[in-house]
Amino acid sequence: MANPHPKKKTFIPQPEYPGGPKAMGAFITSNLVYPKEAIENKISGIVKVRIEIDYHGLVIHAKAMNHIGYGCDEEAVRVSSLLKFEVSKLRHGKIRYYKNINIRFTLKTNVVPNQTYHYQLVPSTTETEVKPNANYQYKITLTSSNNSKK
Repeated sequence: MANPHPKKKTFIPQPEYPGGPKAMGAFITSNLVYPKEAIENKISGIVKVRIEIDYHGLVIHAKAMNHIGYGCDEEAVRVSSLLKFEVSKLRHGKIRYYKNINIRFTLKTNVVPNQTYHYQLVPSTTETEVKPNANYQYKITLTSSNNSKK
């Protein structure tokens, strides 16, 4: 006969990010700024960050456990410090929690530093006289030029 009241696996409930792991991943992705130095050196990888969460659910300390360099470690610590968790209230307890999270840096192929676009407005009509209240159409051509050193 199965026990109708199974015991919980942990004595103290762990903090959870509101919305779960997918919401935390979306938050990290939207706030992560890829370091310029890492883009220039084509660096990608995963930084494991150990965070310390206080009894209010705030990250009070974050430390990169592995290093890929070029500013990625510092950015991973910065973004993980912005996280806020939901913590169960305990009687007479002010507990600190520890979690390990992975911050992924994936270099997209369309990210190019110092990219500029040149455009030129060309009237679609051959008239040289500008008429008031007339509708004009313009053709915009975007060309990219890469200013990076090789």
